[in-house]
Amino acid sequence: MKRSSAYLKEFIGIIIYCFNLSWQANALYTLLRLLVRVTLLFLVIMTTYSGRRIIDLLSLSNDRGLIITWTVISSTLGLIIVCANRYLEYMERLHSTLIENSTFKQLIDKALNAELSLYDKKIFYDNFSIVKRDSISLPRLLLANGRLKELFKYQRLTS
Repeated sequence: MKRSSAYLKEFIGIIIYCFNLSWQANALYTLLRLLVRVTLLFLVIMTTYSGRRIIDLLSLSNDRGLIITWTVISSTLGLIIVCANRYLEYMERLHSTLIENSTFKQLIDKALNAELSLYDKKIFYDNFSIVKRDSISLPRLLLANGRLKELFKYQRLTS
């Protein structure tokens, strides 16, 4: 139980860290992406409900006007879902570029503020090189549903 609660705390910490990175890169895109994702959730639920209504009307009623109305509603919701998904993909591409630039800038700022003696240490240079290389792929890690372990490594090196 203690182990799972430690994993949960670490997972929540990573989610907060990812959100902060996304927010620092561009707050507007972060809010828009969250809004579109929540809207998509409700649209899918509404589409499922309208499909259920169509099936109920087909089996219990002969009211063609109501059946056509719910079919139009369901089709319109499907079209809105497709458009919202495309818009979300577009925003994610733009936002990932902004996250990449912001993360790389933060990394370079930290490197510029580091003491010069640290660069003589092999471990610092190796870790800095790894983080610099991985910072390019960070937006894809933020958007991925899995592979959070790689993000743990990045968070520990930049903290």
